[in-house]
Amino acid sequence: NFSAVSSACLAIRSEVFDEVSGFYAENLPNGLFDADLCLRIGEKGYRIVWTPHAECVQIVDSATEKAVSRNSPETVYFKRRYEKILKNDLFYNPNLSLDDENFSVAIPPRFEKVWRKS
Repeated sequence: NFSAVSSACLAIRSEVFDEVSGFYAENLPNGLFDADLCLRIGEKGYRIVWTPHAECVQIVDSATEKAVSRNSPETVYFKRRYEKILKNDLFYNPNLSLDDENFSVAIPPRFEKVWRKS
């Protein structure tokens, strides 16, 4: 299970897509719309499943491929909308930092150890 997968290779039942009102392109025109879709699907109780057995070929047009910066309006909207989910992502290792994109160890740990609570 994952919290989100890329729309580059995504299969979804049309009823579920319609139930969550599809992609929100107006708030996320340049990216993160696929993660947004997956998180809204998760909020409805559905699971996001990934398989290593699927093979996909993606043809990317470098002229239209846009990276979303960390401070873009889309990123700010996304982080605000999903702050609680992102900070407590069940599928992201709690020993890893949320501050960097390099999967570095969180120092200090993000979660206090239950047995150390006073």
